[in-house]
Amino acid sequence: MRNKPISNIKKIAAISLGFFFISNIISVLPTFNGVNLELLSLVLPLIYVIVKIVSRQNLRMPIKFLLFFILLTVPSILMAKDIDTEKYLKIVGYVIYFSIVVPNLIESEQELILFLKTIAYGGLVISIITILTPITLTTNARIQLFGSNPIWLSRSVVFSLYWFILIYINNKINVLLFLMISIPVLYVMVMTAAKGPMLAIVIALTILFCNKITVRHILRRNIIRNTLLLILLIPVVILAIKNTPKQISDRFLLFLKNPSSEEARVSLILISLKLIFFNPIGIGSGNFIEYSSFKYPHNFILEAFVEYGWGFGLFISHALIKMLRYLIKILKKGIIYEALMGFITISFVNSLLSGDMTSAKEVYFGLAYYYSQKKCAVIKI
Repeated sequence: MRNKPISNIKKIAAISLGFFFISNIISVLPTFNGVNLELLSLVLPLIYVIVKIVSRQNLRMPIKFLLFFILLTVPSILMAKDIDTEKYLKIVGYVIYFSIVVPNLIESEQELILFLKTIAYGGLVISIITILTPITLTTNARIQLFGSNPIWLSRSVVFSLYWFILIYINNKINVLLFLMISIPVLYVMVMTAAKGPMLAIVIALTILFCNKITVRHILRRNIIRNTLLLILLIPVVILAIKNTPKQISDRFLLFLKNPSSEEARVSLILISLKLIFFNPIGIGSGNFIEYSSFKYPHNFILEAFVEYGWGFGLFISHALIKMLRYLIKILKKGIIYEALMGFITISFVNSLLSGDMTSAKEVYFGLAYYYSQKKCAVIKI
């Protein structure tokens, strides 16, 4: 009875932490105009940790990882003539926050599944709202939600599609329900014409099938329901092809025919590699814009090397490789770990294709989770 209030707070805090990862796109809704949903969603998990401290429970923290992360950025910060202080503090703030909260909040499968379900079903809600509200399009016919960036809209719902596919192949839902909840998400993803999230979910599903379930096994075990699914998908695919705007289909077809057509992205990679070679200590936080018309390389790892130097780049790359290997290793533990792998893998792939280091929040969550399971110091209170 004594721990029941804390247990309830913990569940709500896990939901709140999950909400944080979709709050950015929800905040564009007129209802939340002027409300900082991201900040509010981070408060409750922190309150839970404070309650834990007050109740004199031990705290767990990946102190070694945290220290290396911060210390290896110091040389570039000290040597640079000018830095984007807000950007740097935001990155360090996320790492410190998740290093404190994740090991002490996501301690069991119960919290983990609440966290992931919040993101998955939140993405479905976002998709439905996008479809039901007056649709606004960019100049190249890409769908928006109240003027939001189409890429971020797609990134906020892509895990939902992965989750629905996952629970379908694990016989948790039937064919009709699967179609009802997955089609709205897929529609939004296609209409945003964001290639990164599409590629990310393909990679995550490929890892899932290769390591956990073979396609042959799925088809043999569920031949009737999968045949029904394929039959029902035929008219859906035909309607989709007929009604997809030409600008959207051309965007995907051009990429499939000639991936090298991404001239701007290739240019960013070449500029980044040149800067890395000539700046072993890094150019400093936020200084990429001094060498390019873009603010950042649109690649998490390249940005780490460019702005914070070789030492930090190698450290974070090594940490990410270890994290991904661990996630693949625990796949066989059950569906919740398959979902966790998908969530972090999708986010990691997205971080290599768009956004900067402040937008890779899921990656920092993944690192904090990995180190909470492997190398975590216990602070006795």
